[in-house]
Amino acid sequence: PSPQQKNPSPKPKPKRPGRKLLAFDRRLGARFVAGTDEAGRGSLAGPLVVAGVLLDYGSLRDHRVRPLAQLNDSKQVTPAGREELFRAILACCSKVSVRAISAREIDSNGLHRSNLAAMRAILWELAPPAEICLVDGFRLGPTAPEHKAVVDGDEKSAAIAAASVVAKVVRDRTMRRLAALYPHYGFSSHVGYITPGHSAVVRERGPSEIHRRSMPRSRTPLNTTARGRSAERRVAWHYRLRGYRILARNVRAGGVELDLIVRRGRRLVFCEVKLKEGPRFGDPLEAVDDWKRERLRRGAQAWLLANPSLSDLRVTFEFAAVRPGGIELVSDLLY
Repeated sequence: PSPQQKNPSPKPKPKRPGRKLLAFDRRLGARFVAGTDEAGRGSLAGPLVVAGVLLDYGSLRDHRVRPLAQLNDSKQVTPAGREELFRAILACCSKVSVRAISAREIDSNGLHRSNLAAMRAILWELAPPAEICLVDGFRLGPTAPEHKAVVDGDEKSAAIAAASVVAKVVRDRTMRRLAALYPHYGFSSHVGYITPGHSAVVRERGPSEIHRRSMPRSRTPLNTTARGRSAERRVAWHYRLRGYRILARNVRAGGVELDLIVRRGRRLVFCEVKLKEGPRFGDPLEAVDDWKRERLRRGAQAWLLANPSLSDLRVTFEFAAVRPGGIELVSDLLY
């Protein structure tokens, strides 16, 4: 007798993450639900794009909602999948609002502040008719429409996930267009985010007009030590944009803590960072006295003794004055 044929195992059902996200929004009990999210927050170049999407759960039923079955956080979807979802979202939503914040505006007003302002403006465009407004992660302050902050919202809410997809697709398309204007930076591949290749080009050619000169600022108040460390990170970012490589940060040598040691080509820089705390304090460079100059020189000599392979480089000492309006680098203030 012929061997008994086993029944093939049933094919697994395709995953539809959108169902869970849509169910989250429906449980809120409102017909019109708005969500907002951003793309490009951690980018080295290009705009921050903020999007808002309004969903009408009174009409999102049956065939109208099926295109959103694969809706998910934009970071969990392939580029091709995001493009498909982008078209589905535009077909299913009641309204979409998008704002792009340029690198210059980010440098002027701060990344987080610019992000909050754009989200507030977008929610005001959607409410009314939005009855519930959802934001991914944090509150927008008292001047925003009434809203709810949802931790990991782009993984829970369909409205927020839809906004994340719209923001990501719009930003990626923008960066690919900008690649034609700035062909040397490879924006079409990394869309402005930090990669080894992107960093190497910035070191070689310097930053372009759409590179950000500022670092993201902390959302919470900082103590004196933390403010100093934040200033040092801003200065390190400033050096990277000018093509330098960070060799060491907050390293001790000869009993002295050296804030930053950076290199570009044959140039080696020992940088002391000085922060202006507020109007009650003097200019940061006023704190550079003979004692501090001697300590920096002694620390640099000790570090070079421990790193003899770099001793033949051209050594420069710089002081970075970090003020509310920006960073000033003063070279060879030891002499």
